[in-house]
Amino acid sequence: MQSYQYIVQKLETFLNQYYIRELIKGGCLFIFALGLVILTASFLEYFFWMSSGLRTVMFWGSLLVFGLLGYRFLLIPVLQLFRLKRGLGYKESARMIGTHFPEVSDRLQNLLELADNPEKSDLLLASIEQRSAVLREVPFTKAV
Repeated sequence: MQSYQYIVQKLETFLNQYYIRELIKGGCLFIFALGLVILTASFLEYFFWMSSGLRTVMFWGSLLVFGLLGYRFLLIPVLQLFRLKRGLGYKESARMIGTHFPEVSDRLQNLLELADNPEKSDLLLASIEQRSAVLREVPFTKAV
């Protein structure tokens, strides 16, 4: 089972890098949206000289947009990275890796299904070990 544990460890590394990539992408989108909202609000205020009430609505609306975007693009990936919120499982990550490495597609999913089997016979454990040894050399993190 040592080879299988190594495969699980590689899947965990893949998931960590995936969530870090999502966090970086979300941070860039958040900063872009932040700049866009600030520029739009400044543009509207400069050309239309809004009243105090409209400026208050724009301010609270901007804060609401920033809060929602921060939650969606920053907080959710951080929670998934630290496993405080459910994210991708091993089977979903195996599907993602399988799309990047077609030769691994079914093998990795079959390995995970065999490992989930509650009846652990010697033949099943040998099959898991053999399949894990074949997948040991595949760099899962390149699929990120």
